[in-house]
Amino acid sequence: REYVYIFEMFKNPLAYTVLLGLVFPWTLWLGAGAVMPLVNRERRREPGFLFSWGWLIILLLLLSLSPVKNKRYLVPLLPAAGLLVAHTWLLLQDKMAAARECRWARPLGRIHWGVLMLASPLAGLFVVLQSRLVAAGVLSQVLVVGIPPLLAMIAAAALLGIAVAGWKMQNKARVHGAAILTALWMLIAATF
Repeated sequence: REYVYIFEMFKNPLAYTVLLGLVFPWTLWLGAGAVMPLVNRERRREPGFLFSWGWLIILLLLLSLSPVKNKRYLVPLLPAAGLLVAHTWLLLQDKMAAARECRWARPLGRIHWGVLMLASPLAGLFVVLQSRLVAAGVLSQVLVVGIPPLLAMIAAAALLGIAVAGWKMQNKARVHGAAILTALWMLIAATF
């Protein structure tokens, strides 16, 4: 059975795009950082940015071309993804501090916070309704155990509050605080 799984992954060279889900809610910023050296000359000259970009892209290409695929091979990509996202947020912060308009940042930020505001109540609702989803045959088993419904809804309300605060903070050009709130949101959501 394991061999069938490996064969299926080999047939799909994009198997490691699961990395995008692993870095949620930073996915949009990772994508922006990945294309930035292709469209921004300043980023091509910055050694730290190029190092993290090269680490991610080259390793991702090598792993994608390899005939053997395994989920644990994604682990060396995660620090590179984190560095690339951090560089992207720093660029955004620098541009906002210099009062320069960053055309791509505002829509990306709106999508980022909009997704977090939508995911917040849905996470709590999923925990509350998952036993009914199992009974209806939508799920084969309860996926999140040990969290009482009231606690799930309190956590969902906290997540929503963090997302709204982050939205406001980023709109006020407080990118550093918005990044910290995203990390806090991610920390709480990871408990589900």
